[in-house]
Amino acid sequence: MAFSNVFTLSRYPADMDVRSIISASEDVGRHGLAVSLGVTQADSAYETDSQIALLRRATAMLPAIVLAQFIAIALILAATFALQAYYIGGSATAFSAAGLAISGAMLLFSRTPAFERCPPHLLIRGMVAITAFLGLCFTVAGFEIGLLSHTTIGMLGLVALSMAGLLLLFAIASIHAAALAFIAAVIVASAALSGEVAVAMIGLASLICFWRAGIHTMLIDQKQIRDRARNDARAYRANRLLDGFEANGSGWFWETDRSGKIVYLSPKLTDALKRPMSEIIGQPFASIIRYQGSTEDGERALGFHLSTRSAFKDVEVRAAVDEEELWWAISGRPIIDDIGQFRGYAGSGTDLTEKRRSQAEATRLARYDSLTGLANRQEMQLALER
Repeated sequence: MAFSNVFTLSRYPADMDVRSIISASEDVGRHGLAVSLGVTQADSAYETDSQIALLRRATAMLPAIVLAQFIAIALILAATFALQAYYIGGSATAFSAAGLAISGAMLLFSRTPAFERCPPHLLIRGMVAITAFLGLCFTVAGFEIGLLSHTTIGMLGLVALSMAGLLLLFAIASIHAAALAFIAAVIVASAALSGEVAVAMIGLASLICFWRAGIHTMLIDQKQIRDRARNDARAYRANRLLDGFEANGSGWFWETDRSGKIVYLSPKLTDALKRPMSEIIGQPFASIIRYQGSTEDGERALGFHLSTRSAFKDVEVRAAVDEEELWWAISGRPIIDDIGQFRGYAGSGTDLTEKRRSQAEATRLARYDSLTGLANRQEMQLALER
């Protein structure tokens, strides 16, 4: 499911103040437990993202749950007719069929546009009621089919029904409110059907243990959400500063992988190279530099640094452009990961074209007459000496 109009990858508008983003990231934990349970509306994109992830995980398991329930019903019916236990089998089949109908309806609804448009917290609230009903159906059907477990086919039906319940619990384990509702329904139904106080006490102890474990998990989830919010705020600030530098200045940025192929290049540089970004990404970094038979010191220096994986600064090279002469000053440093492995290069560059033209013009004026274009006395004297 897409949830296209509930949450998008672009969390912030382009003109949003960075301070507002950081403030929003600090507010993520304000209603953390309620949001993790899924019973309240999310206050930020990060909380919404978390709820959507939980729903995606749960709905992805629905086909397997429906299939297990269908197999369980088929086995229960087979045991019912084989043993002619119509009263027991009929009751087990009825509750199993009710659970299958609810699961099938939920599967079909999860594939509709209405499901995508619905706010995540409302979907989770509905899932709480559905899982409680499924817990009741599984428990009653399990008790009924358990009376036929002395036969092989009855045991298989009980195993299939148990597998469907375990799959459902696994699917909703991260949606703590739904999981608690399912377990509570199973405990209440088991205690009522068995009439044993011990069953109720064991079930209550299990529910308390699950609740404590769920609270601990929710606290961990909230810490991860807050950390991700702060990291995204920092990344947003850094990207905005870099975008401003690229747009307003004469600098640009580049990055390569460990094999020397380009993985990032500033958009303004692709305009200068007169090549589309898709054509440049994945090409060797040397493909954007014109080598002239290793006659330039910058070319030799750049090749040396790249081959030895060492840092370099302001290496002057000529761009691989045919229509005009472009010169760059390139700087870069190797990227080393936490275990000391080389991962590529990251660096920047500036345009030296105007500087080169000014230097060439100054050299020409120093050696040639500006009016006649002929060699001046100093140039003639140097020519004679040679």
